[in-house]
Amino acid sequence: GSPLDLTMAEQAARSVAETAEQLAVGTFGAYQFAGGNIYGLTNFPQRLTQEITAPTASGWTPRTLLLEVLAMRQAASDARHYGPYRLYVAPAWDQYLDDDFSTAKGDISLRERLQKINGVQEVVTLDALGSGFDMVLVQMTSNVIREVVGMELVTLQWPTDGGMNINFKVMAILVPQIRTDAAGRTGLVHGNVSA
Repeated sequence: GSPLDLTMAEQAARSVAETAEQLAVGTFGAYQFAGGNIYGLTNFPQRLTQEITAPTASGWTPRTLLLEVLAMRQAASDARHYGPYRLYVAPAWDQYLDDDFSTAKGDISLRERLQKINGVQEVVTLDALGSGFDMVLVQMTSNVIREVVGMELVTLQWPTDGGMNINFKVMAILVPQIRTDAAGRTGLVHGNVSA
């Protein structure tokens, strides 16, 4: 009658999902399989790039970021990718995005102002982007990015060496596929702070 403790299974599933997210973002590190490379949002060789200003830099204002995100959208548009977009930001941006956009008004946050940009559906904090100030603007269509699902997240009983132990493995086959059109254009713009 005692319930089965599923804490370890939940932690294992969370760990697998976080690894899949890091692989999709490109922060898992270099990953190769069968002679091919698996790329994510921040390490895809054909991605567009935009230099952005760290909010800690002298003279930075919320308008600085607004103009840089508009430039990111323009780069995607110039590559014939017109949205809809999602803007992924590193967690370090949260304290700046949730602050007032204008000190004169105080009625809208920077995050809300960015979401008012035509074509930007959502501004999402993505832990997998790491501790810096990276951001990624992605056209959310399958001709830009999709997840190839070889196996959904599943828990399997794993063979044991005999005895009374029963082992389980949590696994999935989830591979990000970042795509370009026939001319090599993409709707993926990686904004990063220059060193």
